[in-house]
Order: sequence, then structure tokens, then C-alpha cells
Amino acid sequence: MNTKPLVSILIPAYNAEKTIESCLDSIIVQESNNYEIVVIDDGSSDNTYSRLLKYKDKSQVTIIRQENKGVSLTRQALIENACGKYVLFCDADDFLAPTAIQSVCSVLPANDSDKKSKADLYVFGYNLVRIGEQKSVLNRNLKPGLYGKNEYAKYHVRGFDDLYYSALWNKCYRRELFFEPDKLIFETLIEDVMFNVDYINRCESVYLSNEIIYNYNQIGESLTRSNRGDTGTDIQSALDAFLVFYDKALETYHEYEMYIGRYICLKLLQLKKRAKNINDWEREKQIQVVLEKYRSRIGFQYYIALFKMDILELRQKIKKLVYIR
Repeated sequence: MNTKPLVSILIPAYNAEKTIESCLDSIIVQESNNYEIVVIDDGSSDNTYSRLLKYKDKSQVTIIRQENKGVSLTRQALIENACGKYVLFCDADDFLAPTAIQSVCSVLPANDSDKKSKADLYVFGYNLVRIGEQKSVLNRNLKPGLYGKNEYAKYHVRGFDDLYYSALWNKCYRRELFFEPDKLIFETLIEDVMFNVDYINRCESVYLSNEIIYNYNQIGESLTRSNRGDTGTDIQSALDAFLVFYDKALETYHEYEMYIGRYICLKLLQLKKRAKNINDWEREKQIQVVLEKYRSRIGFQYYIALFKMDILELRQKIKKLVYIR
């Protein structure tokens, strides 16, 4: 492209031969042209790369192929190859709404003299697409508009498990903040949640829009949420990730230690149950020791986490009963 685009759309692709074309097609038909697409084939073993080559003559599309490095390092490489002032992430099995780029560009200031609301993070609505149903998610308690970091924090610390707050793909990031004061690094587990907490630590303001820009196909479960085929190594990795997350979240939102502590205790309780389910007594004991440390720090919030754990288990039992019927 001759001039730098306003928005870089970054797509990590791994074995995405069935979806990558519909994903790219949803972007290149957008009315606005103030964007670029950077897609990295992360060592796919299927026909993903041959599907991508169909777009090699599109001026706004950059295709990169690399040996498999995983989604975290691939996202890092995407950021480093982007040219836009702002960055929008897209997964290869999802697709953008027809007016997504137009909606994004309508709120992003193109330059310093632009009178539009200048924010470090822009959060948009999205469609949650499941088999046979679609649900629009527009906001979480806050009305559209510009908010300071502290006002946004009140809701973010209560919604770490909420896709509206934790996902990357319904947000536009100011690219320069990825490198200032130092390089922002993707973690390998719960990377989206950790990345957003790290990024917001660099922010001063957040802009919320009710425009829907993304269609998220909800399939599969992450290592930290699923106990299918669990191993002690899986549980240990998740435990280590959540303990790192606690420190990161506390650094960003130090005045909300009680809420952050409650979240961590809930996650540890879930990990303890997973360890029990696979008869990993040593790891279950280890998690209990960590839990006791956090219980002494957050007091009553620990019992709220216990109560929330009971509610989540009750919901799972009800879902199973409904499914059986």
C-alpha cells in the first residue's frame, strides 16, 4: 500500500482451510479501504496456505508463512508486521460484519487534529454465533461513549471471564502502545485476558461503541476452561498462568484487590476440582496451599468465590439434565 492504513487487521491462521476464505472475503468486501490485512500461516499442515495464495494479488493483503510457533508468537509477529495506526485482531474461523471497517473508522481519529474522541482502546459490539442461534452483545452496563481508565476498571475487574472484556477481536488497539514503554508480550495461556490487562495498564481512556463489528463462532474450549483429557501438566500450566495473571491484574487495578482475589480463588477452586477428578492428590494439595494464602489476603471474598463455584456447578448439572431430556 502506498500510504499507511488507519487500521491493520491481523489474522493468525493454523489449519484453517475450511474457514480462511470466508474470513478474508468478509473483510475485502468492506466499503472502507482505509485498512490492511496481515495474515500469517503458522505452519499449517492442511491447505490453508494454498487458500491464502488466492489473495496474493490483493493490494491490501499481506501473506506470511512461517514454521509453527503457536498463536501467541504468531500474534506477536503480526503486530510487528503491521503498519496501521490501530490494530484489530480477527480469528481465521470468524468473520467481520459487513460494515465493520466503516464502523471502526467512523470513531477512530485519523490524525492528531481530528476532533473525534481520542482513546487508547476502542471496544465494539459483536455477534456470538453458536449452532442454530446468534446473540448480539452490545455493552456491559456502560453506555456508549468515552471513559477514563478508572471508570472502565469498575466493570472490567468483574468481567475477566466475559468475552466483551477479555476477547481481542471486538477491540481496536493503538499500535504504538504495544511498544511503549517496552514491548507488550503475549503469554501462552489465557493470553487474551492477560494481554488486555497488560494493555489497559498503558491506557488513559477507553471508548465504547454499540456498533457490531464481529461475528464470533463459539467452538471448542481453552485449556484453562476445559477438563476434557486433563493431565497434571495441563493443570499445573493453568495454575502458573493464573498466578501470573493475579500479579498483572493487581499492577493494573491495584485498588480492586478484593475482586481480583475472588476471581483467582474461583479459578483455583476449579483447578483443584480438576486435579481431584484425575486423582492427582499431590497437585490438589499444592493448589489448596495456594488457596489458603489467597484466602488470608481477601477474607470474605473467598467465601463469595466458594458460593459462585457452587452456582456454576449447579448450572452444569441443570444443563446436563436438560440435555438428557
